[in-house]
Amino acid sequence: MFERLVIRQRSSGSLGKPLDLGVLAEALVFYSDVRLVANPAVLPVLLRAEPPEVLIELVEQGFLKLVYESDELMIMTENSGTSAEVHNPVSGHLERFELEAVLETNLIEIYGKTGKARRVANRLKRNIEVIQYPQKFTTEAKQELLDHRYVEDSVAMLLRTYVPEYQGPVQFRTSQYENKLIVKSDIVFPEANRFYHQRIPASHSTLSPAYLLAHLLSVKADLHFAARYESEIAIDDINASIIRQHFGHLFSRLEASHQPVAAFQDFVFDDARAIAEAVRQGSCRLADLLPILPKAAKFKEWLRSEAPQHNLVKAYFREVVTPTWLDKLPSKTVRWLLFTSTGIGLDAIGAGGLGTITGLGLSATDAFLLDKVLKGWRPNQFVDDHLRKLLPAKPPKAEDK
Repeated sequence: MFERLVIRQRSSGSLGKPLDLGVLAEALVFYSDVRLVANPAVLPVLLRAEPPEVLIELVEQGFLKLVYESDELMIMTENSGTSAEVHNPVSGHLERFELEAVLETNLIEIYGKTGKARRVANRLKRNIEVIQYPQKFTTEAKQELLDHRYVEDSVAMLLRTYVPEYQGPVQFRTSQYENKLIVKSDIVFPEANRFYHQRIPASHSTLSPAYLLAHLLSVKADLHFAARYESEIAIDDINASIIRQHFGHLFSRLEASHQPVAAFQDFVFDDARAIAEAVRQGSCRLADLLPILPKAAKFKEWLRSEAPQHNLVKAYFREVVTPTWLDKLPSKTVRWLLFTSTGIGLDAIGAGGLGTITGLGLSATDAFLLDKVLKGWRPNQFVDDHLRKLLPAKPPKAEDK
């Protein structure tokens, strides 16, 4: 729980943004191992979200791991618009979308200086893992796209999400012909696209059999990354709904810790998902996280120690309010322990007894810190001393947007 998280959001699509910086910020605070899967659409957004130096520090300090998809997944369609239309899932990449080219092109636009852009690109490139999909990926994807129940249920869900106004037939069946996919569908695509473009006028995509199959291909990619890094995964709501529907109770592991985090923030900050919302609203930036992330290690360790079924709010409250054995000791004994922990023995105190804090030259701040050291760490130390100060006094609520 709260150990590893992969963030992957579709590079294209009509609903949602290609990269949610709020999700990224929240992950950096709560998870020990955060990987962001970038591609030619996501990486430019990330480079422009903050000065590139912020991204460099995040990756060089190990707070964030970047993974770059050098391959693009797509549905190759032949004989489009005819009765002989066939589809094939493929992967490949263009030279202009290779990591070095994408970095240099965008950094030159940001800095306006070729030399500096190349130096920054080289620093980033050393900390980015470039991956390609295995050969078997598209073969497996083709077999999954022949699963009639999965495909038809998923397409129905996509239509309900993209064009809820469409009330026409939704049959969508796939079969195989010469190692390619044939789609038999009674969906009235002209009518569906009329509603689609009314809802999302700026979209350049069009609902079609190939588009719907490509969406399911992206779902398989999400699961590929979750399995590759043995982690939880943060994905867009549409793909999450498809996976939830397909895998049922198996999906609960992927989202088990997200609901406790929301409840935990509601309890601590009086506003659910306060960190993500603060970033989305612009009152907090990724750069603001840099001073507190080194201090978050113990907090993340505490989060990981809580069993998935444990109520995080109750666990936090218990850890914060439960007194330690030191609080049950007589006052003079506590003072003696505090003093001896700094190397001051009874002989240094003198015959007058244990004395007072001021008599030993210890300030109230010194005594407070010593008390914390002896009692051990509590999660509210990180939240109150560091995290809460990062956020606005009253984080924006959804109804204020």
